[in-house]
Amino acid sequence: MFDLVIIGMGPGGIAASIYAKRGNLNVLCLEKNMLGGELNYIDKIDNYPGLNNITGSSLAYKLMEHIDELNINYKIESVIDINKIDNGYEIISNKNKYLTKNIILATGRVAKKLGLENEDRLLGRGISHCAVCDGAFFKNKNVCIVGGGMSALQEALYLANIVNKIYIIYRKDKFNVTSSIVDKVINNPKIEVIYNEEVKAINGNEYLESVTLKSGKLINTSGLFIYIGYTPSVNYIKNLDILDNDGYALVNNNFETKCKGIYAVGDLVKKDTYQIVLAMADGIRASLDIINKIVEK
Repeated sequence: MFDLVIIGMGPGGIAASIYAKRGNLNVLCLEKNMLGGELNYIDKIDNYPGLNNITGSSLAYKLMEHIDELNINYKIESVIDINKIDNGYEIISNKNKYLTKNIILATGRVAKKLGLENEDRLLGRGISHCAVCDGAFFKNKNVCIVGGGMSALQEALYLANIVNKIYIIYRKDKFNVTSSIVDKVINNPKIEVIYNEEVKAINGNEYLESVTLKSGKLINTSGLFIYIGYTPSVNYIKNLDILDNDGYALVNNNFETKCKGIYAVGDLVKKDTYQIVLAMADGIRASLDIINKIVEK
């Protein structure tokens, strides 16, 4: 039986694993995709202390090097279910079963969808949630971005170096982002902001061809990048009754849920601000709490 299993190896999970390993815990980490999580899809990070102007993939690689240096045990597996047992928990993945005394949930959030016809069918055929991943496919073409948050504006500036023209479609009359990035977007000659509008139809056969707005306006576009927020990735823990009405984990000051020994960190916890360093701090505090409780026994 493991002292701790960490599910999700984004910044929060990685920070938790480093402290757990250094605290001499028998720890296992599970990640369904790539170590670093969403970091791998971020073009540029300019607010990480000591590593300004680093790409997300480069930061992910540095974190992976730290994991390897400490010989932290990790596996690429998807968690399907978690069950309570007498002295801990059973974790069921797509490949194995694991027993553990403690769990840190660090699986983050997934992008929300518009909920329109053809959206799923044309995903990867013009529709995307990641400009860094797919921007190169739209070189010198026209694209649309739906959303008006920081992610939408950052990705618009990234795409402006690749595409011919960008239409930002935003349902409100002004951006709520308080940052100099707004001026950069508005003053970029490749970007046109369409306020008080929404996408009401996605059109195309094999590939995306156009979108129809609520006003009836048709925009011919090869790409549609959707940035309308996120929802927690919690399918594997819904039976634990530790979530609020929006799907975020409810935790105490040490990030422990009401299920003793189960912690949630990072973007699984509702916050006013979502930042890499905050996710890492969550993971560290959770690991330290687990270490302290084990030492006290």
